[in-house]
Amino acid sequence: MTKIINTPIFIALFVVASLFILKAQTKPKMASEIRGAYNELISIAEEAGTDGEKSKAIQAFAEEIATQIREGFKAGFDSPEKDKKESAEEKFLRLKSQIALSEPEITPSSQKNLQSFIYRITNHMDVPIKQIRVNYEYYRGDSLIDVENKWISEVKALAPEESIAIKGTRFLHGYQTDEELDAMKYDRVVLTVTGFETIGK
Repeated sequence: MTKIINTPIFIALFVVASLFILKAQTKPKMASEIRGAYNELISIAEEAGTDGEKSKAIQAFAEEIATQIREGFKAGFDSPEKDKKESAEEKFLRLKSQIALSEPEITPSSQKNLQSFIYRITNHMDVPIKQIRVNYEYYRGDSLIDVENKWISEVKALAPEESIAIKGTRFLHGYQTDEELDAMKYDRVVLTVTGFETIGK
């Protein structure tokens, strides 16, 4: 029995039969290739003369099949798609330009220690986004006087091509005199998207 199992004919037949078991779960193209291998094996067995010739022919064929299977698995594990898998940081850098922030407009405030501005955020991607985070840089003239990084809590999710107006505020605490307050008030705000998550992709 051991001698039969170790023969090239049995090994080749076993390999092809095993592949046929997976045929129902494979793509049509792969199933067709398996059928071709089986037909080739039968052809070798029918055309070879002696048992020795059959054995050598089938052994060579089995070795070729094994080589192709090994190379196929290696190609699958070394797939370029795997090597090119995009990191979360790369995805963010690639997509963040599709989230548009309008130029902020400073608005009047009824409180002397509070400044407000409004701007619009628009999602130009083909998927919804959430967890949007925006960095606010406050300038007075050419001087950067303050910075904040905030979640846009007003937006639970922003659909593709949806746009929404946002109101930003900045509190000025610890300044006693009007002069001190005025010295720390901004006259320009620069906005940058620093974070978001896509929904569905």
